[in-house]
Amino acid sequence: MLARMDRQIPALQCIEAVRMYAAGHDGKLPASLAQLTELLRTPVLIDPVMAAPFPYKLVGDTAVLEMPVPPGEDAGDGGRYELTVAN
Repeated sequence: MLARMDRQIPALQCIEAVRMYAAGHDGKLPASLAQLTELLRTPVLIDPVMAAPFPYKLVGDTAVLEMPVPPGEDAGDGGRYELTVAN
């Protein structure tokens, strides 16, 4: 439960940065979170529970940001966001 709360804000900040990137790039989603540094003006936000960047990938026209289940935690402490930009 604590893992979910600790990573929720950084994950949502990544999603918002992905949205802002798409807004400034004709609706195109970034290929990687590394492309967000121009918006964040900092290195890519990391998952504070896993101490690593959130896993991110493009699947067709959908950006997928994952929060893997930490070792020893409940499956409910993981998560996944999918973002598709409407044209």
